[in-house]
Amino acid sequence: MLLCMQTLFWLTDSQWDEVKKVLEPKERKRKNGLQVVVSGIIYLLENGCKWERLPPQYGNYKLVWYYYHKWMVFGVLEQLLYTLNQKVRVQQGREKEPSLVIVDSQSAKTPAFSGEEVGYDAGKKVKGRKRHLAVDTQGNVMAAGVSAASVHDKAGTKVLKDDVEDLERVKKVIADGAYGGTAPFTANGRIQWEIVEKKATGGRFKVLPKRWIVERTFAWLGNFRRLAKDYEKTLHMAKAMIIMSAIVITLRKLIT
Repeated sequence: MLLCMQTLFWLTDSQWDEVKKVLEPKERKRKNGLQVVVSGIIYLLENGCKWERLPPQYGNYKLVWYYYHKWMVFGVLEQLLYTLNQKVRVQQGREKEPSLVIVDSQSAKTPAFSGEEVGYDAGKKVKGRKRHLAVDTQGNVMAAGVSAASVHDKAGTKVLKDDVEDLERVKKVIADGAYGGTAPFTANGRIQWEIVEKKATGGRFKVLPKRWIVERTFAWLGNFRRLAKDYEKTLHMAKAMIIMSAIVITLRKLIT
């Protein structure tokens, strides 16, 4: 794991104004404000350090972890991402919720100490976990989940089912050939699946319609060193790291 020697990250006041409505609806006097706590979490994501290696400027790392774990358990991070997604979509001149999402997965290696649900993806030759995403046409993360890497892409979409079906405007899901056959979920017939198959191109690279968007989102997430591997001991924490990284990306779109 990398040592945390990089420049400290601090959430700007304008960025904090966007997130505090969800994270701190009622302000309280604290020794370390939640703006500092969130800054510490983002620092950890960007630099890939261990919790105990967080610089002391962010306060006791156990306190930072406490809030992060609390927000994860009570679904606060997912609520924050949903709220920010609505705002950025309106800013882009779109409806608050998408009518179409694109799904895909990515296998990530895990270190030796990883515990819960680790498997082997024979296709990618990766031992670890599989990250599942559903994004809109702008690449905003609408739903995320994690499974063992040995779980097939189609079976793994069960970690996205509830969050995607909760998006009432979604009527179509675009996916690759791995999701073919019987649709993984349909929200009682409201959601239709469109499978975009690869076509023979004589060995030349060809961008598939819409499919490249989710690949770009995985690339954005790859800029966070904490996501270079799946370092988390539980699937819940692994998902939280993806959600928090997506929050940072969406926040930067909103506050430029």
